[in-house]
Amino acid sequence: MKKIVLVAFLASGVYAKTQVGIKTTSPTKILDINGDLRIRVLPQGSTSQSLLITDVNGNMLQMPIPEISHSPGDIKDSYATTDHDGWYLLNGRNISTLTATANAVAISLNFNTTLPDFSGYYAKAAKNESLSAAGGNASYTLTKQNMPNFAISGSTLGGGSHSHTATDRTPYGAGPIWGHATDGTVNWAQSTTRTTSSNGAHTHTLSLNSNGSGQAFGLTPAFLAVNTFVYLGL
Repeated sequence: MKKIVLVAFLASGVYAKTQVGIKTTSPTKILDINGDLRIRVLPQGSTSQSLLITDVNGNMLQMPIPEISHSPGDIKDSYATTDHDGWYLLNGRNISTLTATANAVAISLNFNTTLPDFSGYYAKAAKNESLSAAGGNASYTLTKQNMPNFAISGSTLGGGSHSHTATDRTPYGAGPIWGHATDGTVNWAQSTTRTTSSNGAHTHTLSLNSNGSGQAFGLTPAFLAVNTFVYLGL
């Protein structure tokens, strides 16, 4: 009987001392490590298992693996080409072609008839526009109203003032008459120099040829094409 009691006592004593400390003489957990911990190999986990975490005091805890969730109306870009996992390609299709769940969510997002068609569009944060409103232009033709205010003019120099001189022979001017012919023709030897007025200043008007062909120019920045999807639930 005494032997049995002694074994029971020893067993209870071993259980009481199962808190093991590494680099500490006062462990507070079953295994208390006061230092760095290195684990070389761990078995492969699965989605049904939990995460191992530590709190601010270094206590190790387990918690469920959080699921990545999406909300109806979330948008994403992808190289996928078909609907998948509750994500539906925004290609302008009629919502009547969707599942009942996706159809109801589409209506709640105000996609009352069709899904938006993202083909060829970029997303823009709405300001005064309603959601799904489309706008902008891929190209634009510059008009006169788009150009800064300017004027084009030209003129030549106005320094064209000049005069001309002419020699005028007159029968009434002062001077000697040198003689006359026997047939009655007067032989004049006196001449008078006259000058025209100097009112020849003038300008020229320039006419410039119009140029350009009015060809539109592109507004699309450099891009990499992807598909856009909306989450409508599973």
